[in-house]
Amino acid sequence: MKKIIAVILSSFYLSFPVLAADDNHIDNAADAAGEAWDKTKEASSETWEATKEASGDAVDATKEGTEEAWEATKEGSEKAWDATKEGASKTVEATKEAVGAE
Repeated sequence: MKKIIAVILSSFYLSFPVLAADDNHIDNAADAAGEAWDKTKEASSETWEATKEASGDAVDATKEGTEEAWEATKEGSEKAWDATKEGASKTVEATKEAVGAE
């Protein structure tokens, strides 16, 4: 019986450093998880800021491009209308000359 008790006690005695090391590993793992979470939050925040900035730049560029396209469309429409009026006027004059009217 004494041998069994001695074996049990020696087992406990030898297992204490292992149990203490396990606690240390758990603490280290918790610290690492906390640090990883902080880095994840920081990276997420940086990504969000970059996304907002890029979106703002894209909106500004789209607005600028739209305004430029609208101005070009208006200018093209005015030129087309002027050319149409001039062509119609020449056609009327040519028609009058062809039929001898005036």
